Amino acid sequence: MEGASGRLAGAVHRALYLGMFLLPLSGWALSSTSGVPARIFGLFPLPHPLPADRLWAEWWRAVHRALAWAFALLVGFHLAAALRHGWRRDGILGRMFGGGAGRRRS
Repeated sequence: MEGASGRLAGAVHRALYLGMFLLPLSGWALSSTSGVPARIFGLFPLPHPLPADRLWAEWWRAVHRALAWAFALLVGFHLAAALRHGWRRDGILGRMFGGGAGRRRS
């Protein structure tokens, strides 16, 4: 990757990883401040790191919702970019699926 499109792809990838980290944490904070028990895959209970508080629960709900929408938009953007690469047949879609180096433009 090179140029502006490569920087954009890197930024989107970093944002996706950040979302995968922050979205569950904000959900945990929402669960904690709402007083709702949180469990990992329904098996392991998580402690409540924050006290139950209605106002904080509303704030965490708004944060969690905003992060979820931003993450969904990023996933959609990423999918659209992958489809565009597939349509252009520039070799990048093959690299995404582990098909080697792919064809690079010079």
